[in-house]
Order: sequence, then structure tokens, then C-alpha cells
Amino acid sequence: MRFELIDLNGVPVISLPAGYDLLEAFIGTNLQDKDENGYWLIDSINEVLNGKVENSTLGDVKGFVIQLNNTSVKIIDPYSDNGAKR
Repeated sequence: MRFELIDLNGVPVISLPAGYDLLEAFIGTNLQDKDENGYWLIDSINEVLNGKVENSTLGDVKGFVIQLNNTSVKIIDPYSDNGAKR
């Protein structure tokens, strides 16, 4: 996939092709607070990848819902008008 890094007030931001707006927003989101170290997110992903669980739904990853299984990842914006998924 072609992408472009653009400068937004001194911060590099990824720009993806049309139709990938939700993925673009997710990638640009800081997924963890400073105090969390992201272990809960990493642990959940590793459990799926290592076959400890078949699937996992992470409820609030900075406003997004993530559904994981060993073949796909769905990123859902529950606040969008159309419940956008990728």
C-alpha cells in the first residue's frame, strides 16, 4: 500500500489512500497512556498469535474497538455514523 508521511506542526503523520480513513486514524492514535506501557494490548495480541485464545475483542483502545483472530484484525469506530470497520 502506498502511503505518505506528512508534517503536521513538526509531527510526522501517515497519510493513506482514500478509503483507509479509519486505519489512518487508528495508526495515528497513541494507543496507550504513559503509565500503561501498553502491556495489556501487547498481551492480548500475543495470546491470539500464540494460539492461547482463538479470538479477542479489546473494548476501548483510545475510542476504537479491536477484534482479533489468527487471520484478521477488525478496527471498529463505535462513534462513527456508520460504525466504520476495517
